[in-house]
Amino acid sequence: MGKAARLKAERRLGAVRSVGVQVSQVLQHQAAHEAGHAVVQWTLGLPFDYVSLDTSPPGLWPLAGVKQHLGDRWLIGAAGCIADYQSRSLLMPDSEIVKLILGSPDGRFTVVDHSGAVAVRPDRGPAVMAGADLYLMAVVMSDDGEGSPWPASEIVAVWRECERYVAACRRAIDKVASALLLARKLTYAETTSIAADAMAGLPRSAVPEWFEDARQLSLRLEAQVD
Repeated sequence: MGKAARLKAERRLGAVRSVGVQVSQVLQHQAAHEAGHAVVQWTLGLPFDYVSLDTSPPGLWPLAGVKQHLGDRWLIGAAGCIADYQSRSLLMPDSEIVKLILGSPDGRFTVVDHSGAVAVRPDRGPAVMAGADLYLMAVVMSDDGEGSPWPASEIVAVWRECERYVAACRRAIDKVASALLLARKLTYAETTSIAADAMAGLPRSAVPEWFEDARQLSLRLEAQVD
């Protein structure tokens, strides 16, 4: 093989390896995301059918008859992206949390590393569109009942409580994410076994202060529909 052909082959091999690394990273992010949902739902005592990386999209598949109120949905929904970012040692400044929930001129929000450098600037759309993880949080927080959005400080406080709850589940989330990467699919029973073993001897995190208020809001909304 001539020098030119060898260099071309090396460039191709390098490109293939780069793509492979990127795919691996995406899968790791997805596994952390779905493990965050699964473990937090487990801590709330809400069974699910299974969690999978192979469905389209990857996700947590519900079990018929298991009911979630607004507090459950907010905490479980936020746990996905929070678990992913925490696994990468990334965080969102206060102002970016507000952009994620209420929107921004370009439809994006910023996630930074611990030095404050910008790590990623995702599109908020997939997280807040109808039926998505943060849809109900965005809808409720965009209107305080009088046509105005919630104060930024209250939105940030809710999100920070979600972060604290997820951080307390970190050991179980990491174990479930690793198992999910290998198995591609875990049932609720399998998730429970892994998470319970990981959290053995550790205290369960208390639900956020706003959790009961969100549950009561759910009951009021249900009563209005009925």
